[in-house]
Amino acid sequence: MKNNLIKHRRILHQIPELSHDLPETKDYILSILHPLKCEIIEPAPCALCAFFSFGKKTTLAFRSDMDALPIEECNHISYASKHTGRMHACGHDAHMAALLSFAQELHELKSCEHNVMLIFQPAEETTGGALEIVKSGILQRCRTIAVFGFHVWPKLKKGQIATKAGPMMARSAEVTVTIHGETRHIAEKNKGKDALACAVSLLYNLYKKERSVPQTHVLKFGQFQSGTARNAISNQSLLLGTLRTLDDTVFELLKQMIDDAVNEARLESGCDIEVHMNEGYPPLINDPDLVEICVKHLDQLHLLKHANLLSEDFSYYASICPSVFFYLGLGDTPPLHSAHFQFDDTILVKIVNTYRQLLTVNLEEFSKISSGLCQ
Repeated sequence: MKNNLIKHRRILHQIPELSHDLPETKDYILSILHPLKCEIIEPAPCALCAFFSFGKKTTLAFRSDMDALPIEECNHISYASKHTGRMHACGHDAHMAALLSFAQELHELKSCEHNVMLIFQPAEETTGGALEIVKSGILQRCRTIAVFGFHVWPKLKKGQIATKAGPMMARSAEVTVTIHGETRHIAEKNKGKDALACAVSLLYNLYKKERSVPQTHVLKFGQFQSGTARNAISNQSLLLGTLRTLDDTVFELLKQMIDDAVNEARLESGCDIEVHMNEGYPPLINDPDLVEICVKHLDQLHLLKHANLLSEDFSYYASICPSVFFYLGLGDTPPLHSAHFQFDDTILVKIVNTYRQLLTVNLEEFSKISSGLCQ
């Protein structure tokens, strides 16, 4: 199994593709799945599901993302990316390899407590391909009772499997503030409307207000553009930032806080201000009852004390179905989204072993989960 797993990972690592444009990736996955005893379903563009029927009334689902990142790889390895400017710098090649190896094990399995569905999903890094899978209704049609997923995780102890009950990862929304002023030569500054000064004042006020919110969150702007000349009042400023929370109530509170600060800035400066904020992925919330089942059945599962403010579109599955997302610790490796990201892929057997152990959980135990079937 280990040899197949590493082979899958290294082949996939060489053919990174972006968002929904995944023809080589899809073809490779299909080449492995077609000989297996499964029904192949395409619930959404560039998405694949492999359904293994064991004649049961319920299904467990296991998900992998498929897409890569627009990053030029800097690793000098025999299986480096063959696609200029693209790289599996977030470990999705590892997630796919584990799921394909698991599929090959399922092919040999004579019986199982549940049917099994393997989900290969596009666009985790861009538009949230998980939402397309959820909207397709495939989880409900297959009577899915739980969804599981993994992400490889640098700096966590190598080989450690970790998760957390309740909120584990954040809702992440992009915030764009555009301020329209009126330019004048600085010698006539009182006749203009200073978009740069407005932006500075607004940013200071926003940061002051958000510090009064005690719950875990982040509101931060990483890009600021303004003006065209040193001796002219700026007629436009652009602030680009991110809002992240672990709770939707806090998210709404901070959205209102932003609106209030913007209204104050309008009145003070006379500038027109536009705010655009997307909703982002929902916060990723693991089902506590399902986590308890995992603790009982998985060897040495580590429970994290704190959530983090990164985001993951696996949260869409967790929003409609009892779900648990795990991290696989990689040890001291370069960070995710780095051009130097690389790790010991022999530890990916830990993912397959975890999935195999989850198959032994019987229906009676799953029936104790308060949230029940996918809604």
